[in-house]
Amino acid sequence: MAELSEFEKIIARLEKIVAELEKGGRTLADNLGLFEEGVELSRLAQELLREAEDRTQILVKKLEEGWEAEDFATEDAEEEDDDE
Repeated sequence: MAELSEFEKIIARLEKIVAELEKGGRTLADNLGLFEEGVELSRLAQELLREAEDRTQILVKKLEEGWEAEDFATEDAEEEDDDE
């Protein structure tokens, strides 16, 4: 959950940066500073997304390897056979 909160904070800050840049009225140096911050935040957000994707792929792989579908009709028939 900490990663999600961090990701949400990054996105919120990026939105503020975009709004500030679109509003204008800042010096070139200020705009460059905001842009640099935005690039760094974007890189961090991409890394968090990559980590989340990797974790998701691991979970899906574990589910695919660990779970087997069973035919309930066959299971019921086997139980009836055992009762006889």
